[in-house]
Amino acid sequence: MYRWMSDGSLSAEELIATRYARRSGPAEIDRGGGDFRTPTERDLGRVLYSENFRRLAGVTQIVSPSLRDTSTHNRLSHSLRVSQLSREIAVDILRFARLEESAGRGGVRSPVGIAKSGGIDITACAAAGLAHDIGHSPYGHAVGRLLDSWIREVDTDGYEGNAQTLRIVTELAPKPESAHGLDLTAVTLSALLKYPYTRKAGSDKFSMYSGQPELLKFARDALPESDRNGVLRASERQSLEANIVSLADDITYATHDLEDFLRLGLLDINEVIEMLSITSQTLSDLELGDLREDPNVLIQSIVLLNPKETSPVTLEHCTSALRSATSQLKRLAGLVQHQYSDPREVISQVFTVMLGKIIRSIKVLDKPYWDGGPVIMPSPEQWFLTQIMKEVSQTYIIRSSAVSTQERAHKSIVMELLPDILDWITDVTHPAELPPSLREHYTRHGSPNEDGKAARRVVVDYLCSITDAQTSALRLNLRGYSGPLVLTDGT
Repeated sequence: MYRWMSDGSLSAEELIATRYARRSGPAEIDRGGGDFRTPTERDLGRVLYSENFRRLAGVTQIVSPSLRDTSTHNRLSHSLRVSQLSREIAVDILRFARLEESAGRGGVRSPVGIAKSGGIDITACAAAGLAHDIGHSPYGHAVGRLLDSWIREVDTDGYEGNAQTLRIVTELAPKPESAHGLDLTAVTLSALLKYPYTRKAGSDKFSMYSGQPELLKFARDALPESDRNGVLRASERQSLEANIVSLADDITYATHDLEDFLRLGLLDINEVIEMLSITSQTLSDLELGDLREDPNVLIQSIVLLNPKETSPVTLEHCTSALRSATSQLKRLAGLVQHQYSDPREVISQVFTVMLGKIIRSIKVLDKPYWDGGPVIMPSPEQWFLTQIMKEVSQTYIIRSSAVSTQERAHKSIVMELLPDILDWITDVTHPAELPPSLREHYTRHGSPNEDGKAARRVVVDYLCSITDAQTSALRLNLRGYSGPLVLTDGT
């Protein structure tokens, strides 16, 4: 059995009580008092109006907010795009499900098929899209890795952006009369569990710090015990909402970051076209075993991505995706070269077409592309296209000299700040000596007066609550580079 919700979402009937419960109490589907919002629409408002979400306007996506123009993305604009794309994917899938229902058809794309995996809540997808990067460190991923290394000296949990996000929305985000952070519903929390487990050996990706088994159980209760692909709730497979948000994040990363660097003129499009052409030809000429010896970084990524022989995704799909990407970028290069219009408009148009093709191919799969994999995916060709563009972003943007120089500067700032903040909190004689937000984290952890797990977690929690600019200003102030100043909160 299933139920259509008032916002067009779909839920398994027997799971409504657990999907829409909050840690503070049972589900309130019909709240009354003139509040006609669904539980997840209230979640969306809680995320949107939180200080932690607003902070993302001052946090690096790829190019630092202090070094960019307004046409490029920061963490806030990235999150808004992920949220909107998550909503669009969810709405499209459920509109198709209604057509299947009207035609009297069953199957995995029908309401019955979707409800077997718990359902899809449209607004939970949008809310999780907004919140998914709330736990991001100041600056870029290089600083996140630095924080992880530093805190793991005393705490095996370390730092991970996804886990920090969950920590913030369930504990740290201030909300009056709540001991559970933003006190989101189970279905929205499950949508945030991109990696629904704690840290494991050999993996740096996880969505939850240890010591929170009750929280994991609460979030996973939004799912049925099992679905058509076997055990679900106790497995490490994502909910359908988490599947959608993760996919939207990948697509946004693969297209918008690349678009930013093209707009800024920091990417040689002809060099990218040449690499894609060479890679396509190599795939046509060699067998998979021979490809493993090829030094081309894109080839190596494709070898790692290529699923098992039983998968419907093949290297032929990858070759087709490479040709498609090459063709679209050649068209872009030609339009920009001849300057038929503003290059920025041309770039946006080409990437809009690319994005549209990916989105229109997304559907609920009869079978995952690999064991334990997501069941909401683009077509094999469009999935490979997304992965290829992500690798292009990694090769030509993330590993570029421009970003590398920026990252070294950011790491230098934070490497100086970590011992400074640690000394600050362990030296104070009274919490009132600390700025309000740092004081809040300090007292939450029992006012630690020596180096250790609690003190370092205070530092990490604090840094993940301030912007890039506040981080830079804090370093100048604590080092005395700015002269005697009156410190304001966060600076």
